[in-house]
Amino acid sequence: MGHLISLDTFVKLSAKLTGFDASELRATGMAHSYQTTIMNEIDDSQYERLVEALLKFSGDPLTAGDLDVLDFARAITYLWYVGVWPRLPEATHAVIGRPGRPNAAFTVTARGYAEGLVWKCFHGNAPGTAAPGFASWSDPPKGARALAGERSADVERRAAT
Repeated sequence: MGHLISLDTFVKLSAKLTGFDASELRATGMAHSYQTTIMNEIDDSQYERLVEALLKFSGDPLTAGDLDVLDFARAITYLWYVGVWPRLPEATHAVIGRPGRPNAAFTVTARGYAEGLVWKCFHGNAPGTAAPGFASWSDPPKGARALAGERSADVERRAAT
């Protein structure tokens, strides 16, 4: 498969799908691997269809009205969040036009799991990927105290009214 879409365009579209900035996606170091994975899993014409739909509909695949495009967009989003290319719906897999290729989920790389956006959503690390230090489990997560303080203040405000 040829890379018809630049890596920069891929990252910009991925930013629209994931809700993360392009710079945050690039910082994971996974952009090239993910684009390569997608180009190996979706043929050029389907990939172009996806990119065209996302550009036309301001990055919202729900408004494209094309279930295959929506499934491809979901797969790309899933890939960024958990580092796994998902199993596609059978109808979408058939559209890809790759008879004999297994339709199975697979982890792209161990690093993809560690760099998954899901962990960044709560400022955490994937289990087993970072050495937090002895007894670190006894400390609250980063930002938890500030969040707890906000909630306490909110509860006090509600009680006062």
